[in-house]
Amino acid sequence: MLKIWNKEKGMKKIGSICVAFLFLLCLTSCNDTGGVATESNYKGAFEDNKVSSEILEGPKELNSDNMIQFFTIKTEDLPVQVFMMKDKKQEQIRYVVSRMQPDGTWISEVPKWNKACVKKKNGGVVYITEDSKGVFYAVWWDSTLTEQKLLRLYENGVVEELDIDEARKMNKGYILWSVSLINDNKMILQFDKDFVAEKKDEFEEKDSLTHAVEYNLAEEKVGEEIGVMGSLNDNFDEQGICYTADNLQNMILGRKISSTISDRVIKCKADFPVSSVMDIRDDYGYCKTNDGIYGGKLEAAEWSCIIPSEDMIKYKEEKKEVEGKENTTYMIDSDSPVKVIMKTPGNDREFYCLALVNKEEKQYQWVHYYDKP
Repeated sequence: MLKIWNKEKGMKKIGSICVAFLFLLCLTSCNDTGGVATESNYKGAFEDNKVSSEILEGPKELNSDNMIQFFTIKTEDLPVQVFMMKDKKQEQIRYVVSRMQPDGTWISEVPKWNKACVKKKNGGVVYITEDSKGVFYAVWWDSTLTEQKLLRLYENGVVEELDIDEARKMNKGYILWSVSLINDNKMILQFDKDFVAEKKDEFEEKDSLTHAVEYNLAEEKVGEEIGVMGSLNDNFDEQGICYTADNLQNMILGRKISSTISDRVIKCKADFPVSSVMDIRDDYGYCKTNDGIYGGKLEAAEWSCIIPSEDMIKYKEEKKEVEGKENTTYMIDSDSPVKVIMKTPGNDREFYCLALVNKEEKQYQWVHYYDKP
């Protein structure tokens, strides 16, 4: 049953947010229209015309000392960021939505649903995404992690609580961490370990996988696709296939959550970091590798280089020692400083990328890549 959150009832000011909220940096994406610069295009039209890059100022909230957490949403055209900010005057959290404009500037505003989300004591949003109509969907926790809600947030301030009891019962011992929109009517609910239950040794299932459930937003019911994922992931296409970068095999693997084997295997002749960020939209996919941005059609046998690494801004890379065969070890690139890549519509090489440029001070930088005119 759908519940309407009453702004005037039962929700007091936030005093604190559970530290677990800071574990998530999200990327959620809405589907896009556009093409990809293929390898033949690159060798032809682009070989004598290097990619241009422009460092953008970014929203003022991004590197603010008052910023607690943020979420990046890849819309159809330009990125959107949702910030959790300290409101020292009110001694509570304030949500701010920042939208990039075509000229690279940002417009920030406090959404009308802010009050509804901050009034409930010791709770907050841990994941948020937006559909093509400008409606937000948020995963909300209380500070004890015993209560989780899936909220639909409208521009006019109306907040609806969606019924996810069926999905919860199917995933006892797990907690709703994230959601991924497939389209405006369907999403994937992602349940991960309930570490509160883990401390109490209450797990019925001891696996370390993320449990995934298809969810019908109109009917508020669990769909046909039910299964597991290796970890939280937002790289879904319109068919519900989830894509991951395999850094051991240098491949992109696509699999429906109910499948036990890969539905798609895409070769990629590039060196992968431990964790690779991707962008999946319509029939195309893109991946940030150590050798640059690679991409192509989701049905392709192999992805090609779109922007070589030498044309991209360099950041400090960290190395990680991993175990090899026969008691050997070797060093590989650890987590990539580039946290978000977003392709804009069109058969070109225009991307927006978000990078962590100073890990200690948590300073981020937006970069715009595009073909020279």
